[in-house]
Amino acid sequence: MIPWSYLFSNLKQRPLRTILTILSVAGAVAAVVSVLQATAATQSQLQTIHSTFDSPVAMEVVAADTSPFSADDAGDLARQPGIASVIPVFRIFTKVVADGKDARCLTTGTNIDEYRTIRSFSLLAGQMATLPGELSLEASVAEYLDVAPGADIKIGARGFPWLLPMKVTGIFKLSAADSVEETSAVITSLADAAKLGRSPGKVNALQIVLRDGANEADVAEEIRSKLPAHLIVTKSTSAGDLNRPTQAMIGIGLNVAALLSLVAAVFIVFNSFQMSVAERQRQVALMRILGATVEQVRMSHYREAACLGGVGTLLGIIPGVMASSSLTHSMQEVMGFSNMLPVGTQPHAVAAGLLFGPLVTMFSVWYPAHAACDTEPLAILKFNIPRRSRFSRKAALVAGLLSLLIAGIMFATAGFGIKADITCLIAISAIEVGAAFLLPELIKPCLNFYYRTLSVFFPVEAQLGQRQLVENFDRTALTVAVLFVVSAASVSVGNTTTSLTGNIQSWMERTVTADYLLFASRPTIDMSEAEPLPAALAGRLKNIPGIKMIDEVTFTRAAVNGRASLLAVQMFDGYESLPIDLIEGREHDLTERLRSGGALLGSVLANLLHVKTGDTVNVEVSGAAQVVEVVGIIREYTAGGLMLQMDAHAAGECFPLPVAQAYGIRVEDDARSVVGAELKTVAREYGLIFQSLSDLQELVQNMVSGITNRLFLILIVALVIAAFAIVNSQTMNVIEQSRHLGMLRIVGMLQSQAFRMFLFQSLILGLLGILPGIMLGILMSFLTILSFQGITDHGIAFVADVRLLAIYLVCGLLLSLMAAALPALRAAQMRPLEAIHEE
Repeated sequence: MIPWSYLFSNLKQRPLRTILTILSVAGAVAAVVSVLQATAATQSQLQTIHSTFDSPVAMEVVAADTSPFSADDAGDLARQPGIASVIPVFRIFTKVVADGKDARCLTTGTNIDEYRTIRSFSLLAGQMATLPGELSLEASVAEYLDVAPGADIKIGARGFPWLLPMKVTGIFKLSAADSVEETSAVITSLADAAKLGRSPGKVNALQIVLRDGANEADVAEEIRSKLPAHLIVTKSTSAGDLNRPTQAMIGIGLNVAALLSLVAAVFIVFNSFQMSVAERQRQVALMRILGATVEQVRMSHYREAACLGGVGTLLGIIPGVMASSSLTHSMQEVMGFSNMLPVGTQPHAVAAGLLFGPLVTMFSVWYPAHAACDTEPLAILKFNIPRRSRFSRKAALVAGLLSLLIAGIMFATAGFGIKADITCLIAISAIEVGAAFLLPELIKPCLNFYYRTLSVFFPVEAQLGQRQLVENFDRTALTVAVLFVVSAASVSVGNTTTSLTGNIQSWMERTVTADYLLFASRPTIDMSEAEPLPAALAGRLKNIPGIKMIDEVTFTRAAVNGRASLLAVQMFDGYESLPIDLIEGREHDLTERLRSGGALLGSVLANLLHVKTGDTVNVEVSGAAQVVEVVGIIREYTAGGLMLQMDAHAAGECFPLPVAQAYGIRVEDDARSVVGAELKTVAREYGLIFQSLSDLQELVQNMVSGITNRLFLILIVALVIAAFAIVNSQTMNVIEQSRHLGMLRIVGMLQSQAFRMFLFQSLILGLLGILPGIMLGILMSFLTILSFQGITDHGIAFVADVRLLAIYLVCGLLLSLMAAALPALRAAQMRPLEAIHEE
């Protein structure tokens, strides 16, 4: 057995090689841990949304005209088969006043013990309100008003003649981010809420929770049969329901990014150990001549790999966890999350890194360790090593075609709807692996082309550089493969992200055309529980000169062919170009068809219902049902794309609609600033939220810029890790060609020529790996977005981000040249006589 002292002595003699190998392993492990950690953190936030906002409330009993009613009118619903509980609530928008400060909030009056079964929150101080005259405040509202349990405050509601004095008994915290869905910020007794709504003894909803295994449709039908005419049953729709399609798309993107990072990391580690073992062929030959057996030599390689892999793994874990924080923030910005609950270190991400490093290290050293012992020792010492490559291009060709065949089968399987999310993921990864195996077929033709062009200006450097890359084809192919795989994975993830953000920007530019917006309360995911605007507001606005158009927008929950959706109603008159992002439908007569009662469907909803333009759908709003013709399919991101849009006049004739919750105001160009100032005054008078189009555009642009900047940083870090492959390759070239370079220097080769030869090699290696990698990355980005069609059909438009590709190519080539600087300097500064005698 070869002693351990020999191992450590060997590592000390090659400090640069040792450091490069450890850094390669550490970089690969850090990449794996950061992506898995960020993916897990983001998926955890999605699960939080599902668990919190997928309310157990299956349906609600409400009045057909949305007015308050007596709970006794519905009878004893709790005794109905399949019903677990019935919870009466009274929801109303209120204004809470304390010491000169006021806050507009959604207030829920209910029995707190029953309410806890359908809403999850934690008590931070005091106790929850249970008696009349008491209320509990959500933590952020209490902090803004600077009140604590025991404080006396006042609360009022629109139409209520005075402010009602009440006592704060407790402060509670919602179990999910309040930015995801606006829930009640004030909880009080049912009696007090009804009093504020000027409906003593009444409720405005009975929330129904079903028993396990109960059939929702059967229970709803049974309830309908026993309700009086003025009450109806509606399906309860949570933010989780409406946002689920968006979350499914995000899940696909996250899984693709995670798997591609694993593939790239494997190539990086394999390249490092291939170079490390190949560098010591003469040393291995001497050991075998002195009596070491093949198994002993291979075992020494395994022990060395275990040491380097272990150190690299430990060094990569901490940077990986730290890098994941920025990556997680970028992912959540893409999703539109803010103020999310912090997610700690994911144990499975760290465990994956701890397992990945050693396992991939041992796998990577196995082939070169076996191959190193195949050549006769004397042949190696005499420099009679056959130049025949050990790399089987035929085997690689077969493996590449087989991988592409697997990808085709997986895509075909996804096309039939069989585990589409998993099969698409496997297919995209198989394409990357297959393309990497087929890449060697392009290397020699491309080398000939690049060096033929280069030889016009630098004939000596071109001839020698090409010869060296061709004679060491294994090393060349592996280095190019690393750059290729990393570039393809990076560009795929990057371009998919920019396509999504670009679609959002394009959608906003097309759909939000009003110069100013007015809301009574903060917009939520589904907008259905937004506070209605004051009735007197429309008359006040009509007196402001310079206003060209006021579009009253109303949102309400609906069921389309039984699918929970959001109905948006607005006035389409007065628009030269409709404020929609039309994907399918006739645009020239669309306004007339909408006036006639037609509807526009969001692409996600249309895909889920398998509906096309010209089909009809059954729409139910507050108990009123109507068959509506689909006159167009639109790209829509509100409510996760589960959106139905109708003209205000046509919808008002078919369904009971609430008062408008938002005004979109268009003004004359020369009066924009004057009208804006007047609207701000109106907003203060009525306690409304005022927002200009420029503010909204700036907000979105800042978000997109932040995402893009972090994305570029992540991609450059990936390139830096891949650049270790070039450092490894060029260092090996210098070491192997030391005697050859010494002879060339003696016969007249200049230092500058030696330096340029290695720089040109690095540049060409970069072109061979990065250019095809960018092309494959674009293809994989297209396929990733194509895989979204199982969710959105044609809702996401693919766009190749030329700016991203250009920056990535330039940065990649510059890093390739920088990576070669140290080996090139070593070659240029080598003394000819010493180089001739170097072993």
